[in-house]
Amino acid sequence: MKKETVDIIKDALNEHKAENIVIENVEDRTPFDDYYLLATANNERQLGALVEILEDELEKEGLTIERREGEAASGWIALESDRVLVHLFLAAKREEVGLDDLLAREALRRA
Repeated sequence: MKKETVDIIKDALNEHKAENIVIENVEDRTPFDDYYLLATANNERQLGALVEILEDELEKEGLTIERREGEAASGWIALESDRVLVHLFLAAKREEVGLDDLLAREALRRA
């Protein structure tokens, strides 16, 4: 179900104007998750709305948010469902955290 979960999340984020969506298969790198999905919201309001939208879309498919960390005011919210870890950021927080760079360095190291 994980690939389908990724598609549900990606489609919902695209439909609701999330930006810079990155999907990384990490099942051979971590025992906890199979995919990381990163996306950027334009503002706090959109960040909070994206979380609600994902909750609704996953619920329609019989899935739930198993874990949630962060608040829109912090600029970063992480959600987990069906071994898919979703990181939703405001642009400045995404750059500050540097998760994209970390994933890119890991990919280069593994190549």
